[in-house]
Amino acid sequence: MPVNYVTFEQAKSLPGIKLQVIKGIPSPWSEAAKAILNLKAIPYTLVVFDAFNPEQQAWFEANNAPSLKPENGPALSDWLDILNFAEAYYKNSSQEESSLLPGDNAEKEEHLALCHSLCSKHGLGWQRRLQSVHLGLNEAGGFPIKIAQYLASKYGYQAKDAALYESETVRILGLLTARLKKQQSHQKHQSHQKQKPFQKLASGNQEARESLYYYGESLTALDIYSAMFMAYFKPLSEAICPMYPSIRTAFETYPETVAEALDPILFMHRDYVFDAYLLSS
Repeated sequence: MPVNYVTFEQAKSLPGIKLQVIKGIPSPWSEAAKAILNLKAIPYTLVVFDAFNPEQQAWFEANNAPSLKPENGPALSDWLDILNFAEAYYKNSSQEESSLLPGDNAEKEEHLALCHSLCSKHGLGWQRRLQSVHLGLNEAGGFPIKIAQYLASKYGYQAKDAALYESETVRILGLLTARLKKQQSHQKHQSHQKQKPFQKLASGNQEARESLYYYGESLTALDIYSAMFMAYFKPLSEAICPMYPSIRTAFETYPETVAEALDPILFMHRDYVFDAYLLSS
């Protein structure tokens, strides 16, 4: 799987899938897109997003990241379009295909609704980003002032909506916590069961722990998105998740109401998903 970035000029002449992502800041959307492609064993080339290169924006058909440009067809920048692309990639081949969606239709619908509450406009990531913009503009933590000003203009920050950014962040964290606790209440220990696609225990020196998923007994897209979006509150260590120090400070700064909504189960789940799947993918 890709470990190096290429420049836009290099990417234009290379075959295959290109994925434009943010470098130096663990954008949950970019990190989730990379994780999904890695877990699906879909080959791709990483390209660093350049917000000030109009030619690159036109080529990727997006002025943000992630944006996935298939070898054929239009570029994809919506989280659901990228997920659907990954789900369909091997459907017409002989390679084994393991879905990141629940098999039960009702659970799949509920699962995608929760993904939407994380990833879409006005979802958790959107509200938390604007909350960090508000804190930065008011010198109360949050993003450095120049970044805060740029994001405020790009994503429609309104000072009068500061309370809404906070309350929506708290509300969506509550939805995630409730779903995990519901699943945990009837999820059996997986250590002696036959592994299913995308189902394994932590390896290496990590102590094996009870598996923890949002749905069923194997990994879904929601597990990936949730694990990635927890970086907006409590990033992993610098060794695992390197970022600019000012951004780490911004991510770790939030009001007391948000701190109270960050149930430990959210980070237990994040740590399990990283240990079992993402650190080795």
